[in-house]
Amino acid sequence: MYSDRGLNGPIGSILFPINHGMLYFVGFTLIEPFLVHGPARICHGERLIYLARYRERVLDLPHAPSIAYPKLADFDEHHIFKADGLIHRDGVLPAD
Repeated sequence: MYSDRGLNGPIGSILFPINHGMLYFVGFTLIEPFLVHGPARICHGERLIYLARYRERVLDLPHAPSIAYPKLADFDEHHIFKADGLIHRDGVLPAD
């Protein structure tokens, strides 16, 4: 559902204005989102499994995978990205 070829596109692109434009901008460290697709359409047992996974995720927040956005120092005086690689809404992609 949330992927390059999914109905809604990649979740990183959808969340980019919030993650980068609001949270990262003021100094937050961003972590990968925890997604549950169609929670209203899953059975109670599946919901309990997701809740247990979410609880584990929250209890282990210091080790949660973060989203790496480039820093201002990664750009030259013309605001061009210096490193080999592309800037993507999901973070920095390495060069081919």
